[in-house]
Amino acid sequence: MTKTDRCKHEDSCIENILKSGIKSFVNMYSLKILLNALLCIANPKKIIKNFFTIKEQLDNSRFALFYTLLNIVYKTVLCICRRFFKTDKVGSALGGFLAGLCSYIDT
Repeated sequence: MTKTDRCKHEDSCIENILKSGIKSFVNMYSLKILLNALLCIANPKKIIKNFFTIKEQLDNSRFALFYTLLNIVYKTVLCICRRFFKTDKVGSALGGFLAGLCSYIDT
């Protein structure tokens, strides 16, 4: 999809969605690892142990995927609605609602 005249991003809609999705996944994954490390700061062995466990990595990945999915769904719906409506009010409300439904995947 190409960029519409109402879109505020510089790239096409798909490029914007993919770039922001990758960026949000990397940022949230890093943030979750950092938070886990800060919680275990008193016990350095636990930091290293937690970093290499599959359970901890799945938890980090699930957190990052949740936030990424939230971001991607909102931006996708907003860009699609900009093609049909002249204002962002409908797209923002619908995108926020559908992105909120992504909370069902979070445990």
